[in-house]
Amino acid sequence: MRKKWLFISILVFLVLAIASFVIIQYSVKNKTVLSKQTSPIDVRPAIIAKLQSLVKTGSDGLYDLSIQKIEPDILSSTLAAFGVKLTPNVQVLKTLDSLKKAPDNIFTISLDSLYITGINVDDLLHISDIKLDSIIISKPVITCNHQPKEYNRLQREREERKTLYQKLMEQLHSANIQSILIQQCTYISSEKTNRKKIFNDVTMQLNNLQIDSSTQFDNRRVLFSKQVNISCNNFVSRTADSLYLFKMGSVQINATEHSMTANQVAFVPRGNKVQFEKELHYRDNRFDMLFPKIVAKNIDWWALTNNESFTCDDMELYNGIIKDYIDRRLPSSDSDSNIKDFPTQLLMEVPLKIDVKKLQLHNCNVSYEEFNPSADKSGTITFNNINGTIANISNIPNVMKTYGHTTAKLNGLLMNAVSFTSNFSFDLKKYKTGNFSMQMNISSIDKNILNPVAEPLGLITIKTGNIKKADVTINGDNYTSNVNLLMLYEDLHLTPLKKDNSEDTSMHKKTITSFFANVFLIKNANPAHGGDARNVQVDVQRNIQEAFFGFVWKSILTGILKTIGLPEKYANK
Repeated sequence: MRKKWLFISILVFLVLAIASFVIIQYSVKNKTVLSKQTSPIDVRPAIIAKLQSLVKTGSDGLYDLSIQKIEPDILSSTLAAFGVKLTPNVQVLKTLDSLKKAPDNIFTISLDSLYITGINVDDLLHISDIKLDSIIISKPVITCNHQPKEYNRLQREREERKTLYQKLMEQLHSANIQSILIQQCTYISSEKTNRKKIFNDVTMQLNNLQIDSSTQFDNRRVLFSKQVNISCNNFVSRTADSLYLFKMGSVQINATEHSMTANQVAFVPRGNKVQFEKELHYRDNRFDMLFPKIVAKNIDWWALTNNESFTCDDMELYNGIIKDYIDRRLPSSDSDSNIKDFPTQLLMEVPLKIDVKKLQLHNCNVSYEEFNPSADKSGTITFNNINGTIANISNIPNVMKTYGHTTAKLNGLLMNAVSFTSNFSFDLKKYKTGNFSMQMNISSIDKNILNPVAEPLGLITIKTGNIKKADVTINGDNYTSNVNLLMLYEDLHLTPLKKDNSEDTSMHKKTITSFFANVFLIKNANPAHGGDARNVQVDVQRNIQEAFFGFVWKSILTGILKTIGLPEKYANK
């Protein structure tokens, strides 16, 4: 069975909890009927014993139920249960596994208290439908150990074709509950790789829940309810390679209004740069991402609950920060197994089906930093105050065919000083080969803006010069790019640099080389006096350790070097 989102897991838990504690019958076998003359005091142990029997019988002995105290009140039609625990029996699990009957998901559930109103205790053990006023669950802790088994593969495939309604109807006939409140829930999902996803401090409110044939296709309801509100704080999960943590400070879901707001969403490396690199065998990118606020509107919750697909008309991302760092001191790898890390390719690795029609960026910042051992220092190129729109984001094959391309129209500041506009297009029909195109227009650039990048990464310093504008077009794929660059500039004089020794980290100019470069190599202006502007084209081979940002930057840098007359090797100094 595929893993569900938090609120689906909680709903399944809710059904399980009701079944375990008071209402839903796991099995129609071995029913025992309480006498109508049984006293309220005597009925307590009978109810507990009956529920324990139902749980054990319905789970083939896999689960044991314990309840510290149960308080039925016939006059007020209420029931309270305290200290409830549902735990798997390890020996039975081993036996079921040997018989190839063990489920993929094993739950451990505990909660402080469960209150139910609108229940008739006399008929408690004889009903087949749920009809209640309210349910309040306090401080539940739910742990799901997800261990997919090969002998369950066909069953999983059958389950994937079922809607949530069909799955629930295997356990109950109908349900009508006016109010459900889950307070301070902790949900922990663990996998075979020991990865954990932890949802902390979850609150969930559902009003007017109705599950029957009349609501199974009612997309005006969410989780079969007319009103749903969910909040969660301090979510954390780590990636499969254990190099990163994914965190969310808080998330609020108003399912009735089809909206979601997430705060302090982060994808952070575990440890600083030195600690991170100790875990690497070869040169690789170190990403650090923070999105202080994400707002999603017009979410199709019906598609999410039934098909595990996140469909959204409009998302807005505020003040995002994306950092990409690579250390060229680390050895490179000849393998290209990890080369497919373009944005559309990374999206295909997300297990959740995604379809976002429009993503709006507000004041976002992207930086690419590279440590150059030849200079013994880092250089960083930044794109600041990025605003714009990304359209047609999806990893669903039939939707991708309809969209054709994921496009981005962006504007911002290069090095926090120079205005730029850019357009990206990713061919969704050729996402495997990474086909993309990019156009960028940059306004005038001062040498003082370029030198912090040119000196550590290109081993050159710009002594004089004024770049009036630059227009670049790139068409590329996983391995190569074709660059068309028009850069207009004047009075350009460069000084090649070198690091004298390993102890002295300062850079010194190559005097003789500088003289010959400026006299014989460097084209000091474009257009040259009395000539036409030079428009250069160059093909660039991708270093397989470079991520998308690094590849685009090296493509542009190579075009710049060819324009000014320097060897293209300076792009990889």
